[in-house]
Amino acid sequence: KSQCSERTRPVTGYVPGVAGMSSINETNCVNDVILENSFLSNPVECARPCSESETPKTCYYHFVIERYPVQSAACDLCTPETATNSICADCQCVPADGVPRMALTVNRMMPGPSIQVCLGDLIVIDVTNKIAENAITIHWHGVFQKDYQYYDGVPFVTQCPIVSGSTFRYQYVANNPGTHFYHAHTGFNKMDGVFGTLVIRTPREQDPNREYFDTDYSSHVVIISDWMNEESTERFPGRTANGTGPTGQLPNSLLINGKGQTNFNGSTTNTSLEVITVEPNTRHRFRLINSFCSVCPGQITIEGHNLTVIETDGQPIKPIDVTSIVSSAGERYDFVIETNQPLGAYQIQLRGLELCNDIQQLGILQYASASNEINTNETLPSGIILNPSGVDCDNNPEEICISKLKSGTPIDEGLTQPETDLQFYIPIAATPTALSAATLDGIIYQSAPSPLISQFNDNPSDQVCNSQNLPSKCNDNCSCTNTLKFPLNSTVEIILVDSVISMGQPFGPNLSDMNSTTISVDYVKQLDEDGQIKRNFDGPGKDTLAVPNNGYAVLRVRANNPGFWFFHCHFIYHQASGMQMVFNVGEQEDLPPVPPNFPKCGNFLNSLQDISRIAVQSAVSQSIIAGYAPGVSGMSLINEANCLNEELVLNTDLSNAVECARTCKLGESKTCYYKFVVERYPINGQACNLCMPNATNSLCANCQCVPGDGTQRMALTVNRMIPGPSIQVCEGDYVVVDVENLLKSDSITLHWHGIYQQGSLHYDGVPHLTQCPITIGNTFRYQFFANNHGTHLWHAHTASQKLDGVFGSLIVRVPHEEELYSNIYDFDLANHVIVINDWFKEESTSRFPGRRAGVVRQIADTFLINGKGKFVDPTGSTTNIPYEVITVDANHRYRFRLINSFCTVCPGELTVEGHSLTVIAIDGQPIEPIVVDSIVSLAGERYDFIINTNREPGAYWIQLRGLNDCDANGIQQLAILQYEGAPTEPMTKEPTFKNPIPNGVVLDVASSDCSSRICGDKLRNALSIDPDILKNGSDVKLYLAIASRKYQPEEIFVPNTYNNFLSPKSISITTLSNISSSSPSCPPLTQLEDIPADAFCNAENLPSHCKPGVSCTCIHLIKIPLNSIVEINLIDDSRHPFHLHGYSFYVVGMGQPLGPIPKSDVKMTVEYFKELEKKDQIVKNFDSPHGRDNVPIPNNGYVTIRFQANNPGYWLLHCHQILHQIGGMEVILQIGEVSDMPKTPDNFPRCGNFKPKIQRTM
Repeated sequence: KSQCSERTRPVTGYVPGVAGMSSINETNCVNDVILENSFLSNPVECARPCSESETPKTCYYHFVIERYPVQSAACDLCTPETATNSICADCQCVPADGVPRMALTVNRMMPGPSIQVCLGDLIVIDVTNKIAENAITIHWHGVFQKDYQYYDGVPFVTQCPIVSGSTFRYQYVANNPGTHFYHAHTGFNKMDGVFGTLVIRTPREQDPNREYFDTDYSSHVVIISDWMNEESTERFPGRTANGTGPTGQLPNSLLINGKGQTNFNGSTTNTSLEVITVEPNTRHRFRLINSFCSVCPGQITIEGHNLTVIETDGQPIKPIDVTSIVSSAGERYDFVIETNQPLGAYQIQLRGLELCNDIQQLGILQYASASNEINTNETLPSGIILNPSGVDCDNNPEEICISKLKSGTPIDEGLTQPETDLQFYIPIAATPTALSAATLDGIIYQSAPSPLISQFNDNPSDQVCNSQNLPSKCNDNCSCTNTLKFPLNSTVEIILVDSVISMGQPFGPNLSDMNSTTISVDYVKQLDEDGQIKRNFDGPGKDTLAVPNNGYAVLRVRANNPGFWFFHCHFIYHQASGMQMVFNVGEQEDLPPVPPNFPKCGNFLNSLQDISRIAVQSAVSQSIIAGYAPGVSGMSLINEANCLNEELVLNTDLSNAVECARTCKLGESKTCYYKFVVERYPINGQACNLCMPNATNSLCANCQCVPGDGTQRMALTVNRMIPGPSIQVCEGDYVVVDVENLLKSDSITLHWHGIYQQGSLHYDGVPHLTQCPITIGNTFRYQFFANNHGTHLWHAHTASQKLDGVFGSLIVRVPHEEELYSNIYDFDLANHVIVINDWFKEESTSRFPGRRAGVVRQIADTFLINGKGKFVDPTGSTTNIPYEVITVDANHRYRFRLINSFCTVCPGELTVEGHSLTVIAIDGQPIEPIVVDSIVSLAGERYDFIINTNREPGAYWIQLRGLNDCDANGIQQLAILQYEGAPTEPMTKEPTFKNPIPNGVVLDVASSDCSSRICGDKLRNALSIDPDILKNGSDVKLYLAIASRKYQPEEIFVPNTYNNFLSPKSISITTLSNISSSSPSCPPLTQLEDIPADAFCNAENLPSHCKPGVSCTCIHLIKIPLNSIVEINLIDDSRHPFHLHGYSFYVVGMGQPLGPIPKSDVKMTVEYFKELEKKDQIVKNFDSPHGRDNVPIPNNGYVTIRFQANNPGYWLLHCHQILHQIGGMEVILQIGEVSDMPKTPDNFPRCGNFKPKIQRTM
């Protein structure tokens, strides 16, 4: 006390110059919102000493969440030196444990910015989600949110998730003091880095613990976290024991304030340890926050210093002296250390316990002015331990359980009575199988499609349940929105009975008693009836509690805060598996009104259009057998029961996938219904012990094995298939696809690549252009006519999800009478659709924006053919996945449909041993037949070709070789063309990359060697062309330069800025016409009025923040009059494939006047192209240019395309190399006016920013 009274300076919050606290440059904390609103205070101003006489502040924070590399090039510029900089960053280096990987960061910090305010302040946080595919919410863990229930941050309980590109404003009064924290509450985002500290201080005069400490500095907030060397999604649902990579869901290391070292690849990383500076001979208050996500507790010990614990979870306790504190995920402990040791540096040791007993992390407690060298070889003695696990606390004086702590404040008398108004026994368990789900009260929690607090009645009537009110659909392991209802102001007792370890409580309950020995609810009830469970009514207040393994805990709470409150396990994988429930306190009228314009979400299941179906069985003779034909050419029978679902059973007007994959007949059309369930799913998981899929089952699966290349990883699957279900219909059919998103944090859309969507552009599937993303747990109904026939595909159009497995084929056939080439082939079978894709050994998000170490390349690790293939590692070991086998009969002519679903930069060359390929269509557009031996294709292209099976019956190799950037690594894949009844082993040696199948004549549209290969200028259209397309002039003429721009680290990693970038080798962005396009926060098709007019731009109309000659970031949009003839000249310095939505176009020009790079030192430019045009040196084909919707542009060359703009809408033109598109290489073409576009469907989902007026504190 004497030391405290002698102080003349503040002793709490941010105090630069004290205890090693460095000065923060406040300009890094200021943004436009603060500059425009003088009543707002920035983070540094709010992290102040609190005063009774001070007017509360309005504290503003802007959180930008993005995927960001650990150990990026920013670490060459700076390293976060101290915890002080956690308030707002002046360095964009995220060190972690030194192992390069992708993380999710807030303001390029991990932990994110520390919120430190005073009691009564208004906290305002604008959360901008820049993660390309994720939806996210932020929970303010420990804040009661009384009167601010809508801002608790639980998806589908208190709000809709914040979709990519949107901003959501949280605002609430800091009305309960203590050590809290914030974290993502969506999927596994918290484990990947979205967490940070939230401290609410009181004036010292009001702090019940004031007599025990002298200082409470902002730099003495310590947050500990567990950490993996890969993204957390790689461990869920989980690899099997015989897989590649870690099989468990345990961390690889621990971090202290986001920093640490670890053993990686046999050596210790060289990142710096966290250093916390203290003044000698002072009692310093520390605030410890456990942000773990996994099942392990963490034990923290400070060498040579006792810890006087004064608070837990923001609730004061009677002080207790210990040597070590054990905490589990979500817990917080405030303790005081007296710095009475000799000047020097002392270990801070964080040890993992139980399953993590081989993991630890160190920090340094440094006395001011002393050296920070420590002896890292010593293991610190545990001494007296607070909160040990698995011990009998009654008999060991050196182990203090939570039940021995005493509350430091009075307890509500209603909670100390013998009985409460309500009592619940809630068992915590896992389903009794190796493939387990987690339950509370016997129920696997399922999120509602709409938030309970604001859209309760928009949810299905049987959505909400509990163990006493189960829906009729439930069996032993019911899945629904588990909810218990409490009357307002009632007293509630909850007895948690645990056969595993669990934690979580949103209210701040008072813990009564805790012992261990029980294994069931019945046993605990019997103990209670026998008087063996004692209730200790002076126990501490908690909001997060570790329930003993195979034990129980008794909690009591006063239900005086109306709302919908989440109660869940804080082990993130257990929570994701269903160990959660909702407490509904009070009635709807007890809640504050829903904020104006509060975002809504939910399922979009618009009524099926009433279309005329003419089921006329034509008597026309069939010369072609097409689609699903069991028994023909080895096609196996499909069990149609596997194609059925509730919608098909209830609506007999609908046809299933098998019924629609038919030989088309004149005068017959169907309504074809598909249910797509998107989820994260293991490659080569345990289902592969049961079965192996074949190509026939691409219509609907009877096998849930996803083989990939045999290397275990997590993938994104549709109906547990890669490729997903094949949609095969006839022209004129009506296609209905319900897409249910079961991903834990990712939003998604599906694009129907090649379908014009005339009259149905709302279903084109481009996020923030034609629709809002489908958020987690929601279902969206796509429906459209299949009005243009051909070989198409469908795929995710959100971030890099296509690269992780969300793609499939979409075939639209016509009756043979309307088929141009019906006379030159006999079969067009469902199992002769070949989908090729590139594949990583890890999730694609691990490569974006890009690492500087480890696997740094963004090219494929391997290829797959119809989702299958083998992988040969550098040691020569081969995975055991069988090659894809495609069956044919001898002496027939088969139409094959090749779909390139690549995402990276390499072309793929397909060759079929011993068989020539007669190409008859590209991207669904017929060409004059051309015979080749090999076809080179790039991302998004499709080629139809005919094979004549006139060779000796046997097995023949199909080889897919990677070219250009994939050449150096020899990336290839094989499959087998199998003649029925013939030997199944090919007669020839397995081809390798260096000894391939001889390729003879090669079709390579954008080749740099058109003398030996067939390039695009040799292709001729098989149909007549509108003469307006072929006239010399056009109504609209555009020149679009395709490029990327390199940056220096200091240009990108500027504090308080968050520019997009790619970093596979160097730091760069991708552009069209020097514009890196950004995404609007909501679709202009349906919400144009919600987008500022100056957010759109093009080369002729740049916003004020853009400088001439410097790459600009904005929403790139070009308006085009309806029905005009449009010419676009794409000028490229590399070899990019470009796709136009809503149209096919004609390729009237293609060339390489300067030769390819690197052979040419001169790059092709728009200016040079225009010079050649003036000199009539750009050759254009107005004779019979071929049509397509996806065109590769020659390296350092150009392509000229033409089309008539007769399909009104917002249509995307973009590079189909997925990381380039994410990087900004796209433009929106607005065809016509909004009045020309179809009416928005009823109840069509809306999205966008939620930024209500900031409430000013009084």
